[in-house]
Amino acid sequence: MLNRQLVVLILSLLCFTPIASNAQNADDSQLEVNAQYVERAVLTSAVENREPLDNLGHAYRHSGANYDQLVFFTHVINHDGRGIRHQWWRNGELDSEVTLAVGSDSWRTYSSRRISYMASGDWQVRVLNDRDQTLVEYEFSVSR
Repeated sequence: MLNRQLVVLILSLLCFTPIASNAQNADDSQLEVNAQYVERAVLTSAVENREPLDNLGHAYRHSGANYDQLVFFTHVINHDGRGIRHQWWRNGELDSEVTLAVGSDSWRTYSSRRISYMASGDWQVRVLNDRDQTLVEYEFSVSR
């Protein structure tokens, strides 16, 4: 009888324990997200089946190849199908900008950037909506 009560207690705790929707964003002082419009934002090495393959965090060590590809994944919510932009900044200067379509209220999209072995430094990806409001600011460093 005691074992059954214990099992019921554990199951009820699991069912009612809040789970952070931004689990991949946990402990990110280098990440600012407008949670009203962004569910997740992740720097990753690739996207498979519309999901990030991994989470590269905020300190990326270049492989030493001529170029490494980095991908910034964004899961946009409550956005009514308006487009967004990913801006890739290096050492405080705009390096590239990618315009991305958003096809529904909940949309997963990404942009990629080939990073040269010589492009070490402080990087930032900014996600902006069609009204130039910042939805995400993600800072990371690239080292050799």
